[in-house]
Amino acid sequence: MEEKRKVRMSKYRVATSTILCLIELAYISSISYVLTVNPGDCNTPIRLWLEVLLLIFAIHFILLVSTEILMPYYTKFLSGKICAFSASLNAFLCFFMVVWFVFGNYWYYNADANCSVQFYEGEAILFAILIIYYVFLGSACCLGCLLLILISLGSGITNRDGEF
Repeated sequence: MEEKRKVRMSKYRVATSTILCLIELAYISSISYVLTVNPGDCNTPIRLWLEVLLLIFAIHFILLVSTEILMPYYTKFLSGKICAFSASLNAFLCFFMVVWFVFGNYWYYNADANCSVQFYEGEAILFAILIIYYVFLGSACCLGCLLLILISLGSGITNRDGEF
């Protein structure tokens, strides 16, 4: 790979990681704020969902920041077993987030109506997070379908018949 392309890819990786870190910090701070502002026992499943989500975002944030800080200095070290461990931990966290998303939907729609007033902030942030997840899930599905269409169109354009 030529040097210009490596530098450009590195800049894209750093920019993407920075945006992801800022988004995760926003999630971490808002969930922490909601859980500290409104302590109590009301809607325990929603509280549990938010606490575990906070833990997952914190673990992923630490993993992302540590690899981004160490990457320029320890490229060969991080490209071996450490990279495989980081990638497998990241894949596990993503799979767990999908399962946890399903639990959050179930617990949100089966929440105790009597506690809605007492734990309004928690239900509001859970609803906002679920909406963000639905938007990303829908856009990922649409982009996947668009990618399949473009790939099939591209292969149809570039594959020539044997007669030419």
